[in-house]
Amino acid sequence: MEAKGSGANMFAYYVSTNSCSAWNKLPDVQPKEISDSRKIKVLLTGDLERNIITNPFFFGKEKNYLRA
Repeated sequence: MEAKGSGANMFAYYVSTNSCSAWNKLPDVQPKEISDSRKIKVLLTGDLERNIITNPFFFGKEKNYLRA
């Protein structure tokens, strides 16, 4: 895991499902999540807590995939 404020975690990213809802901060990304996310393609649903079901398997939720 890279330290906060360096590398891939240099910036903080926020996401919202629509213009009237609250903004949620995406979690810090791990190097394994970046490499795994490059191997898959998934349609996003807007549910940040949804498990990503794909082959090869992605160990994380939609919020982790979106950040990666």
